[in-house]
Formats: sequence, structure tokens, C-alpha cells
Amino acid sequence: MSSFDFKKESVARLVADLLLPLPFMKPLVDDGWSLPMAKKGWELHSKTWRDLECVREQIEGTEDRRPVREVCHVWPALPGAGVSPVLFGILCGVEKQDIKASRRGTHFANYFAEKAKPYGVSLVESPDYSSYDRLIVSGSEETLAHFSALNANLIGFGHRESIAIVDASFRNFLGLVQDISQWRQQGCFSVRAIFFVGQGVEEFMVRLAAALSRPYNAPIYSESELVTRLQKRALLEMTSRIIVDPEKATENIAWVHACQGAWGGASPAPGCVDVLHVQDVESLLSMIAIPAHQRQGVALGFQDKMLGKKLIESGFTLISQVGEMQSPPLSWQHDGRSNVEMFFAKK
Repeated sequence: MSSFDFKKESVARLVADLLLPLPFMKPLVDDGWSLPMAKKGWELHSKTWRDLECVREQIEGTEDRRPVREVCHVWPALPGAGVSPVLFGILCGVEKQDIKASRRGTHFANYFAEKAKPYGVSLVESPDYSSYDRLIVSGSEETLAHFSALNANLIGFGHRESIAIVDASFRNFLGLVQDISQWRQQGCFSVRAIFFVGQGVEEFMVRLAAALSRPYNAPIYSESELVTRLQKRALLEMTSRIIVDPEKATENIAWVHACQGAWGGASPAPGCVDVLHVQDVESLLSMIAIPAHQRQGVALGFQDKMLGKKLIESGFTLISQVGEMQSPPLSWQHDGRSNVEMFFAKK
């Protein structure tokens, strides 16, 4: 049995234990996520974490290097976002991995750390960030700047934006709502803008507004979050056009914003989305004004290999089918970088 096969078996056992449905979902609900969202999160992570074979080539190509010994992961509030790097650390042979959890994700972090304890994983409260061989952080640009001053070996994953591209043939509204709304639109793979190509955009926006208003897209909001949503909706109603489900027009659940001009990022509110109308694929790229280093994923609602190639060349790191954006494969190059290289040093 090869070294990779041995580690793969260990991680497969951990993943199987981790993904027991009810134990997995309970800490998510305890952290404030709705049960439907926790259930969908379990389905998405199950798809990602069980496909360990896809990274064999990446890891077996590191024989001329040694794994670093100690790594600290600073986890964001997004549940599960930090799990894949820890699994990679185990596969690469890292002896000790500490996790500093977000205060909004302590229940899930405790659940994971307890399961992963036999593999050298621990939850820490006040780590000495300067002492680690690698410090892996996901967060805002300000967060990364803060931690870079604490450890020169920082691996930082900063702010990124994802979009969807569809046309009049599109029908998978359930999958699109999932790509928009899962994890309350807090992840780098959360779709915040949809580019509609060709004719039929008005019918599309009406159908999307109805789909967004369903219970799946109605997480628990705090009073301050509801006030912010009301303010944003009122401003948009004065300055542009929004489309809501006519049966729930007075409820502040979700809406579609008919956006004009090039799109530079940031949606109007969690669970809502900007829609931009473009006449043809040729004019599409000029309407995407996100900086290249902040481009992440594209949920593509129709087949167009040449468009996919151009999107990757423009800075996006993943092209997926609609409904699969929130479950990137383990082989995905995280923010365009190898998931394996960060755990190794030269011998």
C-alpha cells in the first residue's frame, strides 16, 4: 500500500464519521443556520469530501519535499470552508494542525475538532500565530493584512466574487437559488450576480424572484440585519428597479435587482441577486468589472467551452454547472493555487 493510499484510508474513515447526517447538522443549527440550509450543506460537503482519489496525482508529486510540521487554520464563519484544507493537511502528512474558530461557528468547529483529534487536529483559543510553519487564513483583505504581520508564512484566501450566466433555455431555478442562497450568500462561491444573455430577461427575473422567496431562502435574521435589508430595499426602490414575488411583495424576504451597467461586485443584500442583461456572449466579458484577483466561480447555465476558457483566462478559477457551485471538487485549485503546495517545504 502506498503512503497516499494509507493516508487516504484514514481520511476516508474521518469523513465517513464526520458526515453522519444528524450529528453533522445539529452543530450547524446550533450555530444559527436553518435546518434546510444545514441539510443542504451536508449534501454539498458529502459530494466534495468523499472524492479523495481526485487529488492522488497532486500529492504523489511531492516526494522530493517534506511536509511542514505545524499549521494553524483560522476559520471563517462559513461552516465547512476550513475543513478541506485540514483534510489536505492530513493527506500531506502534517503532524499538528490547530484550528482557531470563528465565534459564529464554534459548535461546528468543536464537532469537527473532536472527530479529527486522532489525526493531530486541535481547537485552540489563543494561539501564538508566529510559532507555526504555516498560518492559513480565509477572510477579508483587512483580516489578511492583520495576520500577515503576525506570521511571514501566511497563506491567505481573501475576498472573491462568483457569478452565474444563463439564457432563455434555462430551467434549473432550484439549483440557481441554491448557488445564490446557501450559507446566506457569505461564501466566495455564492452567486451575487447573474448575466442573462439574449431575449427573455423579464420572464426570467419574475420566475427567479418567486424561487428566491421560498422557505429555503428564509434564514433567521437578527433585528439589525432586518433593518439593513429594509434600508437597502428602500434605497433600490428609489434609485432603480427590483422584482419581488407578487404573492409576497410586502415581505422583506428576497428580491431581484435589475442592474444597469458593468457589474463590479457585491449584491444588494443576503439572499438577493443582481441581474444584468447582455445581448450576446461577445459583449459579456466587458460587463464584468470585478478585479481579476477577486474572481472566483461561474455557474454556467448552458454549454459553451470557448466562453468557459475565456472566463478562466480572465481570472475565474472554477466553471461549474448551475446547482454545483457550492461543492467544488477537492482537485480545485483554491483561489488559483494548489491545495497541496502550502503544506510542503523543500527537504
